[in-house]
Amino acid sequence: MRRYHQRSNNGKSSWRTETLWQDRITLKPDKYGRKIRIDFVFTPPAGLPSTEAPSDDYHIWVLQVRLPLPGIDYERNFELPLQVAEQLEIATTNRFKAQSSAVIEHRDTNSTTTPQITPSAAGTQFYFGYGRSKGMGISLMAFGLFIAVFAYYFFAGFLDFLPVTTGLMAAYVELVALTLFLLGLFLIANSLTVEVGLMGIRKQQHTFGFLLEEITELDDIADIVIEQNASSTSGNTTRVWYRLNLLTHDGQAMEIGDSLEGQSYAEHIRQKMLGALGTSWRPTVQRKLQEKKKLPVPIWLKWVGKLLSYSFVIALAYDLSHMFPELTEFVLPFLPYKSNP
Repeated sequence: MRRYHQRSNNGKSSWRTETLWQDRITLKPDKYGRKIRIDFVFTPPAGLPSTEAPSDDYHIWVLQVRLPLPGIDYERNFELPLQVAEQLEIATTNRFKAQSSAVIEHRDTNSTTTPQITPSAAGTQFYFGYGRSKGMGISLMAFGLFIAVFAYYFFAGFLDFLPVTTGLMAAYVELVALTLFLLGLFLIANSLTVEVGLMGIRKQQHTFGFLLEEITELDDIADIVIEQNASSTSGNTTRVWYRLNLLTHDGQAMEIGDSLEGQSYAEHIRQKMLGALGTSWRPTVQRKLQEKKKLPVPIWLKWVGKLLSYSFVIALAYDLSHMFPELTEFVLPFLPYKSNP
């Protein structure tokens, strides 16, 4: 985790926390005399920073332990003093094998049911169902509705004063509210079906009744990689979700999985997809992702952008010209036109 001190425009400062990596496992405790003991192993990716001393911008490693108990559950956070190991140290300790308690698979817990994995005629089907991001979707929809209602009552009191300016501002705010509402609805009302087999990968995205299908042949697949997708923090608990991207030999990327909590679970689903491709396929080093060519902006769109940028000034001038006609007589001599004799 990265902790840093940030100062806002009004001069106030606050601490921010950014989660760079997160994993989650469920273990079966081992008996240790009259007590219990757990041994665990995490495999973080390379390139993460070591634990640093507190400052205005530093990194820490946090281990959170949760244990369900009768009454109040046990939950504690421990800061770990981790360091990046040198190659000599890795070679020296390589003979020691890390031990781990029995890991309880995600399907045996209540943490997630995404995706549903079933055999199909072409191989293995991974179904990421509707509502898998319903928490974030409902939050965005509720926030969009709040903005819409607030804007309606807030701007209603100014319609008699500056009708055009107020109406334009209200339209912009309502458009933002509508965008948030539709985005939240999209997160809830879409499903993803990925079929992986010896011939390649077929992706089907259902959104609002529409179907988008993409097929990638086996010979075009370079690898499947894990990327961080989203995160949320509630109290001392931080949750991080990951997605799976299919990379092709020509440098293109296609998302074939999302809403996977914890890197180990994302890696578990990745390995299942790789296994479904068959033993004849091997990952390769893919070329750098191709940059999308920027299309030239149409002239009419540039004029629309300029008009929108000056829309508030034009609307305000129009309202003021009706409120104070003498302003119009004052501004007319400065307008860039010549009157007919």
